[in-house]
Amino acid sequence: MSATLDFLFDEPAPRAQPPPQHTVPTKATTDIEQWLNRNGPRNHADLQDLRKALYSRRTHGRFTIQRRGETYAGEEKFTVSTGQCSLLIVSNKSRHYLLRKLCRLVKRL
Repeated sequence: MSATLDFLFDEPAPRAQPPPQHTVPTKATTDIEQWLNRNGPRNHADLQDLRKALYSRRTHGRFTIQRRGETYAGEEKFTVSTGQCSLLIVSNKSRHYLLRKLCRLVKRL
């Protein structure tokens, strides 16, 4: 005779999985070329505001900077947004790449 007491214990409720800490926002793009074509600076004042925002990592003019935490490597992530579309900067390498593109853009404006 094998009596079990399984009927006394309820099934444990499934635990909700917390979202991962290092998620990428869905509406922010990481394609710098595409973002520059759509939302790049329209004039010299916009160009200066974007460069100041990237160097200081603070909001300048119409370019809003929002911190998004850190990558697994420990580098800070942030978004640059203009109200329409956001650009996710995931490393200093990508930030410097965007700054170099802006330096080349100065010659065309």
